[in-house]
Amino acid sequence: MKRYLITGGAGFIGCNYVRFLLSGYPDAKVTVYDKLTYSGRVENLEEPLARFKDRCELVVGDICDSTAVERAVQATQPDIVVNFAAETHVDRSIADPDTFVRTDVNGTAVLLRQVCDQGVARYHQVSTDEVYGTVPVSQRSSEGDVLNPSSPYSASKAAGDLMAMAWHQTYGLPVTVSRGANCVRSMGTANSGGTSSMFLTTAQAYRRFWNTGSRARSTTLEQARRSRTWRWCASCLRPWTSPVP
Repeated sequence: MKRYLITGGAGFIGCNYVRFLLSGYPDAKVTVYDKLTYSGRVENLEEPLARFKDRCELVVGDICDSTAVERAVQATQPDIVVNFAAETHVDRSIADPDTFVRTDVNGTAVLLRQVCDQGVARYHQVSTDEVYGTVPVSQRSSEGDVLNPSSPYSASKAAGDLMAMAWHQTYGLPVTVSRGANCVRSMGTANSGGTSSMFLTTAQAYRRFWNTGSRARSTTLEQARRSRTWRWCASCLRPWTSPVP
């Protein structure tokens, strides 16, 4: 049995990863560690918690709380830690940048320290393509591009990525980082039927907020399907279960 500790696993992308992992990997045992704030909802985990009750559990906690993180890592003895936990949305970061620094930077450092101190075999940092800054419509970002964050949100995520890579270089912790684009998924239930519209509203808000025309962002679901500027969740999940290169 391979044990996973998934921080932020009650969020939109995190809960889809939990479903993907439990459905596709019968030897996976999952502990979700989530603060359950505006972006993490226990309702997102009702199905996997019921369906895979012997292999899935929820622990409520904050990645900034070193004692709680230490207790969770010791209790679960994970083989892999996947960190989805983060403050999100550019407009929120502009209104309250300190909260983003606390969670996305300090919280990541707390998590890395506990993972390293307790000998976890692998750490994966879930990041965002926003760390590359504004990308012209005709171009795409690649791993080798210079980090050029343009908001407190993207700057805090870039700092968290650098923390993860520094832990690899300094302490030898096996680390991988993924920087996905915006994700959409039809949840297919009455309780979450508004998922797509929520993300499309976010896209429209981004367009109004930045209003530069230089960022390639789709504003309808059909455009998203065609352009792949937005990614279906399933397209982003498999790399987080792949072996470290």
